[in-house]
Amino acid sequence: MSQALTTMLSIHSNQGMPQSLLDEEELTLRQQQRQNTQQTYRTSRHNVMEMREADRQLRNQWKNKQLEMAERWQIEMDDLREQLNGPREAIRQRCLQEELQAEQAAGVAEEEKAAAESKAKKKGGKK
Repeated sequence: MSQALTTMLSIHSNQGMPQSLLDEEELTLRQQQRQNTQQTYRTSRHNVMEMREADRQLRNQWKNKQLEMAERWQIEMDDLREQLNGPREAIRQRCLQEELQAEQAAGVAEEEKAAAESKAKKKGGKK
């Protein structure tokens, strides 16, 4: 009975499941296909990485050019600002100097007037 049970189990377990046995040629063919797929992927990935690196370098070059251009513009603006503000600052300094001199002259005149008044009071008080 044990032999009959074993035969039934093996027949029952093989039903509905096709048994495919691959010969050496098919195994070799599948392995080559897998290797070709992997090599295609590696080549494609390598190409993409090279393009990304080239793009990164190009963006860095443009960034550096923009920075250099901005620095040049800033220097040019500073020069123009100096050309415009230089004469204006000279006039401003001259006006401030004249104002300071006028204040000092007014202060000296006021001191002289106060000194003259105090002398006049001293003379008027002695009489």
